[in-house]
Amino acid sequence: MGLFKKKDDHDPFLDMAEEAASLPRGDEDLVQQSKKYRRLRVAAQYSPVAAIVAACAAFGTLALIPEQPDPIEPTLTTEGKAVAVSEVQSWLAEKPSPLPQGKFLGWDGYSDVPFPEVSDEEKNKSSYEPPTYSVERHHFSVEGPDNALYRVDVQVAIDESTGPHIIGDPSLMPRPITETDFQPDSPWPGMTDSGNVPDSVNTAIVSWQKAFVSGNSDELRQIVGDQNESHVYLPLAGVESAEVEVTNSAFFTENEDGDDVPGPTMLARVEITPTWASTGASATDQTAQMPVLTYDLLITDAQSGSPKVVAWGGPGEGQELKKYGNAVTGMNDQIVRGDDANGSDDTTGEDSSGDQPGDDVAPLPDGEDSASDADADGNQ
Repeated sequence: MGLFKKKDDHDPFLDMAEEAASLPRGDEDLVQQSKKYRRLRVAAQYSPVAAIVAACAAFGTLALIPEQPDPIEPTLTTEGKAVAVSEVQSWLAEKPSPLPQGKFLGWDGYSDVPFPEVSDEEKNKSSYEPPTYSVERHHFSVEGPDNALYRVDVQVAIDESTGPHIIGDPSLMPRPITETDFQPDSPWPGMTDSGNVPDSVNTAIVSWQKAFVSGNSDELRQIVGDQNESHVYLPLAGVESAEVEVTNSAFFTENEDGDDVPGPTMLARVEITPTWASTGASATDQTAQMPVLTYDLLITDAQSGSPKVVAWGGPGEGQELKKYGNAVTGMNDQIVRGDDANGSDDTTGEDSSGDQPGDDVAPLPDGEDSASDADADGNQ
């Protein structure tokens, strides 16, 4: 005999419903009553299950709702910034000027000026009135004669009802000037300056510079060595002539037998002195200080007889450069040259780095580089 008696699930009312089907039509009310009872019983039997399923579905839906990101903090600013900037600029423009040849450089931020703490006893006095305004001190940088730098402070009160107000006139305090210019060992952290570049590299840099200021996209692409004809390179246009000088260079190193040795890929920092056609000034004019443009160059096969400049960027960007990373797609090279466009009207260039063969990241100091252009496509 079992320890527990099985529960009898037999329901006599169900028998009534089945027998009612064979009763005369005069007993139709009993049939309908039995069927109604059966539907209610089935609904009551399965309603807990349905409730659980519905709850699970609800929780599942909630789980699929993406978490809302934190609100973006506003840019560091204040209501008093506008009046403070206007005050300093007007102050510098006064005649006579408080700083002859003074040049406004920018806003450096602000500091809150706190009120002294008040004791609870003082606050409870009937004569106590809490302040209805806050005070800020805004900081600026200005430049004077001989590139001397100064700090200018101006005080602003912000009233709850009337807004910001200038308190007094600005101050002028000199900033310390270092006696010697600081020059790091290399402009690229972790890399050692190699000194003079090989003659072949210098030749490649001069060829790239001429193509870069030529205004001709095809010429620049050929100098880079990119064989993808859908790639367009954007040169500088409107330059009459230019000179280039290499100021720094460094090799990416490879580890051989436990020693770091120079690899085939290197970086070069160059300065280009352009002569714009619109100015007519000469780059060799000794009477004027010509502007200088600075670039970092990525150079492959640097220790071979045919190195190539394959990417360039702003100063400090060298270690992030990718081979052929300056190429753009979706732009007609005739538009770049200023010719009549017969091709696509799409002039919205998209950076193709990372999407085309050969767009490899410049190697880290312990990375592997190729010794030829073909191998470099997959091993930089």
